[in-house]
Amino acid sequence: MYFNADGQGDNADTDDDNDGVADADDLFPRDSSESSDYDADGVGDNTDTDNFAFGALTDVNLSEFIESGLVTITGINNATISIRGGEYRIDGGEYVSTEGTISAGQSLQLRMLSAADFLTTSELNFSIANLAGRWQVSTQAQDITPDDFQFPDRQNVLGIFMSNQRRSS
Repeated sequence: MYFNADGQGDNADTDDDNDGVADADDLFPRDSSESSDYDADGVGDNTDTDNFAFGALTDVNLSEFIESGLVTITGINNATISIRGGEYRIDGGEYVSTEGTISAGQSLQLRMLSAADFLTTSELNFSIANLAGRWQVSTQAQDITPDDFQFPDRQNVLGIFMSNQRRSS
């Protein structure tokens, strides 16, 4: 059987998709556009927009800085990190929005300003060593339930009702 047109049968071909990555090391041996899956979600790194495990947050307050949980970087050393729509910090340092570098073993935390409107999703996009990442934050619904109230008891109140209707004779 021939997967590609290189003239070698698949049993003898060590790189079925001819992407330059040996089938033994290629998580997608029949897809020449993919060979790795950093977050092991079954979607190749080149098309995956969520290579890192920053879970989306919902029901957050309006117009507040929201911080993600911490993610420890693995398998990447001295990689470039860039961000759009927020800020990041490494190992608990200062938040920055400029390009930087990160390595395996370091922790990464994201921060963004939540939307000023109810039920609105904001998105922060970043990349580390050309692996795309995305983190989303959604604001809470508007509380339209009225607050509890009571009418105070009144005593010794003279009830006078006036009417502007004329009596007919």
